[in-house]
Amino acid sequence: MSALARPARALRAATLALCTAAATAACAGRTVEVGTGPEVSPAQSIELVNNFQQAVNVYVRTGTGSEVFVRQVPGRTTERLPIRGVRDGATVSLRIAPVDGAANVTRSGVRVQPGTSVQVP
Repeated sequence: MSALARPARALRAATLALCTAAATAACAGRTVEVGTGPEVSPAQSIELVNNFQQAVNVYVRTGTGSEVFVRQVPGRTTERLPIRGVRDGATVSLRIAPVDGAANVTRSGVRVQPGTSVQVP
């Protein structure tokens, strides 16, 4: 082996060792915290009693007129729906849309506070 080949081989070995160490560090496990956002207080929720046979999509309208999808509620069930972005005691409107395309049901003047329950139909 020539005198020039030895340093080149040593340089390649050092480069390979450095790349291996960097790849190992880059692929090491990371700790990730996953969440759904801040918890909604029970005061910021409404109980929905779905008496339809089929599921319904529930939308809430605030005083600003914007409509936000809340959740899909299965048929013949009761669920507590978190209403995000409204203050306790606020008055909202609900639009309940059956998934089978039947006519929507609207409930106006629904107060967001503990104990509020809405039945459909």
